[in-house]
Amino acid sequence: NLWMSVGYQDAGLAKYDGQKWEIINTGNSGLPTNIVRSIASDASGNMYFGTPQGLVKYDGSNWTTMSMNQLFANSFLNFLSQLQSQPDISALACDGSGTVWIGTKESGVYRYTPSSNQQITLDNSPLTSNAVRKIYVDPSNRKWFMTGSWYENWSDRFLEEKSSNQLALTFQGVVSYKEPDYFSHPGWEVINMFTSEVPANEYTAIEVDKDNVKWITSPTYLLKLENKKKMVMLN
Repeated sequence: NLWMSVGYQDAGLAKYDGQKWEIINTGNSGLPTNIVRSIASDASGNMYFGTPQGLVKYDGSNWTTMSMNQLFANSFLNFLSQLQSQPDISALACDGSGTVWIGTKESGVYRYTPSSNQQITLDNSPLTSNAVRKIYVDPSNRKWFMTGSWYENWSDRFLEEKSSNQLALTFQGVVSYKEPDYFSHPGWEVINMFTSEVPANEYTAIEVDKDNVKWITSPTYLLKLENKKKMVMLN
């Protein structure tokens, strides 16, 4: 199945099974809201959706909504945590072991499994920003985080007047690491204009091909990354 967020109208999800489309929303499913910002699936076929209400899991039959505060709060402080605003999910990815990686707008990255949870931020890692816009897991199980803030909604993109210099200040490049070294700095790689020969920090998407080559897009060029020392900029 192909899943996509109907984000422009905040109309929930669209699912395509190869023959027909189905619209999924709060009226015909267990979605807690029609605002879905990110989608991921694990090796078992479970679907995960990032929403303002938290992380939503769909196993093909049942819908489960998990508040971020519930997932990551100490049990003793669980009641107090419900009174706080929860982290805003902006990106999702699942690795081969079933771990769910959750990127947020301003709270860094959360590593979630049913048995253990961890938060990765500027304070305990080389992450370049607590705003994480996209997460990708490559075939070698290395995680790639695209960092820096992005416009929240479509009206912001079209109506707000921002110069290119102002926009550039919100981007922080690409950061990657491979488990279990996320608290060991040598396991991290940071790719931006301060650590490599790339001319800017504005990146909009990342994908990895069958040869484990990373393709990273920016507003002005395409970056082909075979490894940190072998980069090719295409324009």
